[in-house]
Amino acid sequence: MYLSPMIRIVFFVVTIKYLIFVLLTLCSESLISQNNFFKWYPSPGHEITNDIVQTLQGDYLLVGQKGVTTDTVHSRILKINQIGAVVDEIVFPNPEGSSTLNTIDRLPGSDHHFLLTGSRDSASQNGYYSILQLMIVNDSMEILLSKEYTSTKDRQYRPWKVKFAGANIFYLLYQFDTVSGSNTYDFGVGKFDLSLNKISTFHHANQYPWYIGQDIVFRNADNTIQIYYIGQNMIGRYSALQIISLSEDLNLISNYPGPDQLITNISATRIDDSTCYLFGTDKPTVTLQNQHLGCYLLMDSNEVLKSVDLLNNPDTILYAGRGGFNLTVNPTTLMATMAGMYNFDPAGREWQSTPTWVQLIKTDFDLNLIDQKFYGGDAQYIPYSIKPTNDGGTIITGNRFDFNTPGKPQYDVFVLKTDSAGTILSLPKNQQTLISEAILAPNPGGDYCFALLGPQYKSAILRMYDMSGVMLLYREIQQQKSKIELPGLAQGVYPYAFENNGKIIGSGKWIRK
Repeated sequence: MYLSPMIRIVFFVVTIKYLIFVLLTLCSESLISQNNFFKWYPSPGHEITNDIVQTLQGDYLLVGQKGVTTDTVHSRILKINQIGAVVDEIVFPNPEGSSTLNTIDRLPGSDHHFLLTGSRDSASQNGYYSILQLMIVNDSMEILLSKEYTSTKDRQYRPWKVKFAGANIFYLLYQFDTVSGSNTYDFGVGKFDLSLNKISTFHHANQYPWYIGQDIVFRNADNTIQIYYIGQNMIGRYSALQIISLSEDLNLISNYPGPDQLITNISATRIDDSTCYLFGTDKPTVTLQNQHLGCYLLMDSNEVLKSVDLLNNPDTILYAGRGGFNLTVNPTTLMATMAGMYNFDPAGREWQSTPTWVQLIKTDFDLNLIDQKFYGGDAQYIPYSIKPTNDGGTIITGNRFDFNTPGKPQYDVFVLKTDSAGTILSLPKNQQTLISEAILAPNPGGDYCFALLGPQYKSAILRMYDMSGVMLLYREIQQQKSKIELPGLAQGVYPYAFENNGKIIGSGKWIRK
């Protein structure tokens, strides 16, 4: 078939444009597509991560500390790539003692620059001093700007949370503790510009047993700052959660109690100019075993619009992740994602000898529970920071204590990257049991346990086996929480699996103590 030169030119141009479009589409998809993984980084020493951020290229920067033992640690930035492999590391030795990095955030309007906060010790014959460290780095971990501020004698800076206000201002919430063992805890707020100059401060001095800052929120409607903290209010009335409102220059406006049931590890995020989403550890009674997780929608008038409890079974404690860092919201999808610890043991706390799971919970803005998943169960996992990722998923980092490994207790870093559905694709086959949408708890347990299904499932089949593979239990589960009586079961380890429509949705090993 004969084509005129003009038609050939048009056909050629259209073809080139189509190929360019396909190429750009593929490139765009490759830029935003992310690998999902669940990894930890065993080391002979003690390593902690406090916060994480994603670079434009898709890599992740983690900040925390590293040491041979828990006695002396030094600030560290760790860089991992999109599949979780370590690609770089910088350690900042402090010859005068310990140091740590606490937060990392991308600067407003910048794809390649990040603000870091931390602190280091400085001890001499004149006493102990703590030094607040502020740094701006690029995505190659090069320091572009740094500044330090020294505390008063025998007080310790612990930077906690950064909140940006506009293009050139940020507020830093920090703990201001004593080092004498007197359990005196204050908190302060500093206002800085991006040259790292301090503009003003607010210090909530200790008048009562303690004040522990949890989160900081900036309200765009009137340029005010809300501080959420644990302790008594300024007139001495005790309520676990208190809320302070400050002007943009950090002058006190008001102080009032938050929801009485929220007791610790609280995160707050603005949904709009009048509504705030709160998530944390909830305690409706004085019984310790009743601790669980609570979500609240709070008006600025302190009116609770709505609340929901994520209840535990009687022998298992749910505990929120690190206050200020365990909640992320997506205004586009109108959903919130939260990270907590399942099977927490207050008696063990720092070095727990029974397993925990990272409990990832998703709700909509009406506090309807959408789904929940459990990750881990082979060690103690403590989630420290959850952040959104470029592909609509989440990245969670924290610390892992392997109580099965003999020797001096120490932490290793773990990183959990999921897609928007909470799915992980990259996990060795022998570790598939570390991801569950249904589990048995408490673990270890006694004459009974509870079968727990995520709300995304209405039913499942539970099978339990002995170590030789003989099936001991077959049970149809028809609700989210079902009690399973096991009075005649001997002490030992029992593999189990949950199945829904032919798919394994949870498996693991339950220990009869």
